[in-house]
Amino acid sequence: MATRDRSLQTLLDALIGGINDKTVPGTDAARALARVEAAIENTGEPGATAPALPRPPGHSYLQAAVSKAKENGGAAAAAANAIETLDDCVTWYQRQGLRPELADFDEKHALATLIGPADRPGVLELRDDLLVGISLVAPGMIYPDHNHPPEELYLALTDGEWHQDRGPWFAPGPNGIVYNTPNVLHGMRALDEPQLAVWCLPLP
Repeated sequence: MATRDRSLQTLLDALIGGINDKTVPGTDAARALARVEAAIENTGEPGATAPALPRPPGHSYLQAAVSKAKENGGAAAAAANAIETLDDCVTWYQRQGLRPELADFDEKHALATLIGPADRPGVLELRDDLLVGISLVAPGMIYPDHNHPPEELYLALTDGEWHQDRGPWFAPGPNGIVYNTPNVLHGMRALDEPQLAVWCLPLP
């Protein structure tokens, strides 16, 4: 039976606990969380043992984001500590195929998929029923609008803003959550400090 890395489990515990603390029972977000939690109970096969790609320039903002998340306490701090421990084995990459509003988007963001299918760069745990990953956005940078069929939950580790269907920007705050319904257009933007968040998507 496969066993899960202790730091990855710590991150998952912080993700589930932090989202659960802010989720209203009986809502679509609560049902999505239940699907994620049920999937996480089972450990998938180990994936990458070393980063599959060179670190993108946006990774340079990670330490500042982690330090701020630690100051925020709660699930954000627990998740940040786990991310810091996992960093040496995480594959960070740039998102392709989006229409960035700002020209230096490639240099000022980084993503990592920790759990997911084999076609994701450097996943630590292979599975086809769940995606878990990290988003890092540099100060002042906008992560462009995009959508995808699976619903999605974010745990915000630092300050930052989101919007949906090109509506007004809103700030869940550190330890806050964001729920995106299936196929909803959504984006995020950092404010004066790097924006760090962990996301999870239950797959069909």
